[in-house]
Amino acid sequence: MDIQVRKLKLIEWIAHENSEAIIKGLERFRKFSFGKAKGKITPMSLEEFYLMIEEAEQDSKPGRIIDPAELVKESANS
Repeated sequence: MDIQVRKLKLIEWIAHENSEAIIKGLERFRKFSFGKAKGKITPMSLEEFYLMIEEAEQDSKPGRIIDPAELVKESANS
């Protein structure tokens, strides 16, 4: 499949996505990828680390996480 078509499919999927957890994950991935592309991967601060832990704990509340098997199934359908 042509890379342009794949990018458009991803854009369409993101545009229809309503999960806050998935959007946050994509934003983190984008930030990580941007730093990696520039060769500037830097360690996170303790403050960032604790913030990520707190966010993960909040996301683990019932109904705010996605079962890994469901995510794989959802990704396969896209």
